[in-house]
Amino acid sequence: MSKPESEAEAVRQARLWRIEKRRLELLGQLSAGFAHELNNLLAVISNSSYLLRRIDDEARRAALLQKIEAATRRGAELTRRLPNIGRENGRGRMVMLQEVAGELEDLVRHVVRSNIRLRLDLPAELWPVAVDYGELQLALLQLAMNAREAMPDGGSLRLQARNRALETIEAGRLMIGAGEYVELSVADSGCGLPPETLQRARDAAAGDERAHEERGLVQVCSFVRRARGALEAASDAGAGTVIQLVLPRARPPMPASSS
Repeated sequence: MSKPESEAEAVRQARLWRIEKRRLELLGQLSAGFAHELNNLLAVISNSSYLLRRIDDEARRAALLQKIEAATRRGAELTRRLPNIGRENGRGRMVMLQEVAGELEDLVRHVVRSNIRLRLDLPAELWPVAVDYGELQLALLQLAMNAREAMPDGGSLRLQARNRALETIEAGRLMIGAGEYVELSVADSGCGLPPETLQRARDAAAGDERAHEERGLVQVCSFVRRARGALEAASDAGAGTVIQLVLPRARPPMPASSS
């Protein structure tokens, strides 16, 4: 291997290491949020069980049993979901965002504080996107955590999506092919990001090997590159940040013709 090839391989390996390191950090923070909620659910079950042994009123006992059943169902859902976050989840590479809106909202709520208002706008007419669902989850987690840190005193976080057809000129500006895409936007009302940070993120998402991803955007840039999409970003000091993930439309496989 020549020296330039060796250096390029070293850069590639360093980038992969950063991506994996950040992925584990994201999962660690998410696991802490899940553990906190599970602890709260266990408290509900424990307290309700304690009261059941001391209350004779049938209506109140029925209400307590409903609380226990609801907490049990929620706990079972959390333990089922956690091992699959960041993985393919059996969805292949065609994801209908509007069909997983509830899952994505639940995921984001685990990492944002209660003083942050969360809103999702994923209309029913959205095209399917050709992405790895696990990587999409991690990218949204990273953006949600960035937004949380940018809003220490609270604010708003909005996830919305729209279909977007790119003509040759606009697609060329984004360094992707012309065609049909879904634009997934994550907008916060936080303190904003410096212009140089946003430009480095755009370059890294476009595949520029010389661009060093910002720590808070490593997973996002990796996801966009793998999806063969693009990243757009806008931010004003004190007025928030908007990150737009432009993701390729997925085409359902053609049915096999009968001979």
